[in-house]
Amino acid sequence: MDTPNSKFKIQNSKFTSWLGTVHQCDSVEATYHLAAKLAKILVEGDVLCLDGPLGAGKTHFVKGLAAALDIDPVTVHSPTFTLIHEYTSGRLPLYHFDFYRIKDWREALDIGVEEYFYGDGISCIEWPDRITRILPESALWLHIEPVSASSRKIFIQKAFEKES
Repeated sequence: MDTPNSKFKIQNSKFTSWLGTVHQCDSVEATYHLAAKLAKILVEGDVLCLDGPLGAGKTHFVKGLAAALDIDPVTVHSPTFTLIHEYTSGRLPLYHFDFYRIKDWREALDIGVEEYFYGDGISCIEWPDRITRILPESALWLHIEPVSASSRKIFIQKAFEKES
């Protein structure tokens, strides 16, 4: 039987060359460039988990992704207080989530995140550790680690174990 997860496992094989890679980004422009490179292989239903401390550059990564999807990056802002921003003017819809303020993964279900994860666009999730239980197995994790005020390292990997 073809389930939503089986569809995404097949798609996820395109990420193989990205897994385990580390990227040094010494400017916002370098972060945009990395996002644009990744955007070339993204398709509907792809989920990117952006992990890192406050101010790490997660939203800058989403802005670079947006630009590569023909969405004006000036319109991209962190959805800290709204949980989600939807950008639908590009070649694919981009759904930008920020779960910093939620207490429990059930709150994410209440706003219908699964419809986005298995829908027609690309989902970018800030603070994905808050909802690991409901993330697709195919989600690609980008851990963003600040090195200095303008420099960051971005580690790309598969999802970690889900909570039981």
